[in-house]
Amino acid sequence: NHSRYAMWFSVLSLVFLVASLVVNLLELVAYVLIRPVSLSLFRRVNAKLCYLSWCIIPWALENWSRLELRIFAKEEDVVNAGQSNMIAILNHRGDIDWMLGYCVCDRLGILQNVKCLMKSFVKYLPTVGWSFWFSDYTFLKRSFDQDHKRLTDSAQLWTSYDFPWTVCLFAEGTRFTEEKHQKSLEYARKKGLPELKHHLLPRTKGFNFILHEVKDHVPAVYDITFGYPHGSLTLLDLVKGKKMYADVNIKKIPVSDIPTTSEEETSAWLINLFKQKDDLVEYHSVHGRFPTTRLDLPSRPYPTAIMTMWFLLLLSPFLYYVYDLVVAVEYWKLITLGIILLAAHFGMRLLMTVTEVQGSQQPAKKDS
Repeated sequence: NHSRYAMWFSVLSLVFLVASLVVNLLELVAYVLIRPVSLSLFRRVNAKLCYLSWCIIPWALENWSRLELRIFAKEEDVVNAGQSNMIAILNHRGDIDWMLGYCVCDRLGILQNVKCLMKSFVKYLPTVGWSFWFSDYTFLKRSFDQDHKRLTDSAQLWTSYDFPWTVCLFAEGTRFTEEKHQKSLEYARKKGLPELKHHLLPRTKGFNFILHEVKDHVPAVYDITFGYPHGSLTLLDLVKGKKMYADVNIKKIPVSDIPTTSEEETSAWLINLFKQKDDLVEYHSVHGRFPTTRLDLPSRPYPTAIMTMWFLLLLSPFLYYVYDLVVAVEYWKLITLGIILLAAHFGMRLLMTVTEVQGSQQPAKKDS
């Protein structure tokens, strides 16, 4: 059973990688032909193009792993989420939190306009890295001087858009582990800060900087908190096609309610927000749900329609080619094909690991 899932995951990975390369080519054509004429039109076209590959991620979670995603929120907080610019602050407990973030963004109708902070080398990776670069993601090097300029340039880019965008931040800076949690607790005791049970203390510098740069263009911050009824999810669970369960609590916070007169006040607000997140996750661990009212926010039909297109364009010729090889008994070509599928399998797993979204710790090294 595991071998069958691994084989089909390899095929799915190959479809994703080839589809993403096709999208990269189309983005390059748009960059060369449209951007010099109209930057605004290029951005709109590119948003549509990148969605053709990005939507494969929520499709895979919801169909391959049969994700059951329960959303807890006030309807008025999410009904118009894609109508204006926003900052989303997410907690980071597992391997695939960023993929679940893509699922939530797709259900809110904002996936194609998402911006994230990424490790600098990611922009050189074919498929997702190139698409992130075309889409004005921010690539950081963990150098205060260099990243300060990069964040400034990114904020200027984002605020020049003539359609809504969303910046997603994992403010803890890295995924939760017991070792990192102990260090976070030691730091909290030393500084007299709240001791969080389910999270790391957030890194405040990056959030402070971004909020200061874009606050006149962003009416609200969205607090997004994940909880796992059956334990945290891993990349291996996805590879195995294991059925997934996840809950998400969404709360809209007007920027006018966030103190921005000083860095200290904004930092204290963010730390307090994570104390509230921690209380929410503790409630979830006891009651198996968040205290907010559950909201029916179903998945959209577009990922399935687009995946159907990719399967017809890419998988049908592929399966026909495999059938011809089997009939012709061309074993060396079948072996080569097997190697390609293995490369796609492990290449996809590597991409999912190295493209983990960066937290808001940048500019780093100077946190208080």
